Amino acid sequence: MCCGKCARKQRQFSTQSGMASNTPYEEIAADDRRLIMHAKVFAAGDKYGVQGLKDRAHYNFGSVLESANPLTAQIADAVRMVYVTTPEHVRDLRNVVCDALLKSSKNIAHAPEVEAAVRSIYNLAYALFKRCHAELAAPKVFRNAKRRRDLDSSSASASHQAAV
Repeated sequence: MCCGKCARKQRQFSTQSGMASNTPYEEIAADDRRLIMHAKVFAAGDKYGVQGLKDRAHYNFGSVLESANPLTAQIADAVRMVYVTTPEHVRDLRNVVCDALLKSSKNIAHAPEVEAAVRSIYNLAYALFKRCHAELAAPKVFRNAKRRRDLDSSSASASHQAAV
């Protein structure tokens, strides 16, 4: 604060608005708007380069998606917010959205609001496709890596026995 007068005005505003100046931002929004609020806070943290704010919003966004079973309309609005307010190269919340949509229950996946959101957002369908492909390809890679390890260990033991 620049002076005592500014500090008094800040305290007066905080008192009038019903919020203490140290109120966590998570407590400001109503329950049905929390996902959107976390997406906006993340976007602000990204825009102004505040990594701690981005990290907190990222964590809270994921927690709300996992634990609270938000309404499909809230999910659809949050998906739009994430893709509209963050640059394409900032994948943090976009990855959370993709994971949540892929792991969602059938009632969320088949909800008209969510379908409309996925259809209307450029690159979201492709991001979901890439995520599905990566998950399907991962076990094959693991099997190939395991087979290579087994071959390497058997060839190493064969060369060790030949040396003895």
